[in-house]
Amino acid sequence: MSISGELERARRLALVADETGARDLLLSLVPAIEAEDRDDLILEVFAQLGDIYLARGANDGVRECIRRIRDCLAIYSGIMAGTMPEAASQLSMPAAEVAHMIRRFSRRAQFLQTGVAAAQGDHEGAEAALSELSRADDAFPQLADEHAHLIVHAQVLCATALCDDDLHVRSAPLWEHVLDAIDRLGDTEFDDQLRVAASTAYSRFCVETGRLTEAEPWLRRAGARARAGDRN
Repeated sequence: MSISGELERARRLALVADETGARDLLLSLVPAIEAEDRDDLILEVFAQLGDIYLARGANDGVRECIRRIRDCLAIYSGIMAGTMPEAASQLSMPAAEVAHMIRRFSRRAQFLQTGVAAAQGDHEGAEAALSELSRADDAFPQLADEHAHLIVHAQVLCATALCDDDLHVRSAPLWEHVLDAIDRLGDTEFDDQLRVAASTAYSRFCVETGRLTEAEPWLRRAGARARAGDRN
């Protein structure tokens, strides 16, 4: 299988909660990616590893992945700005592809930054990071669906973290954004997984704030989505 195919397999392992298998697969791909000198693929490795570490609460691992992504992107940003002529002379990737890569993985790193701040209870830092992630940008329409997914996922993480600290009132506007956007997500398995996570987390918010009648349909919805995913 190609490296790209293995990266997709790692995503699917994480999707079914085999995070250890996904992590081990990703780490095993690094030597081959380095041999091919493919920074776009190594960025994907660190973005996926960051997602795995975030899900497992391994915040040091998340921060390391953010650093690795941003250090790499800083070089390419310097090339695009004309401040790194030596690196530019070795670049074979077209400028449009470089710009696309910078935009995509800057967002992936920003999502991780938002998530790790929320996980640590730094709600102000998470809010600022989410605001940066959510900035409207239509420069790369082919990245719009991924951008929307990252924003909704980050909103769920921030709202859930606020509820964990009994800050339910502060979380309410975030839940409104989530509910408004959740049905506009795509139709991939990854979008369905996010719908299940969001519905379950919002149901918990409803229970904890005494909105029991509102919680029940969201729990049913999460269960139906999860069962549909299992059948697939």
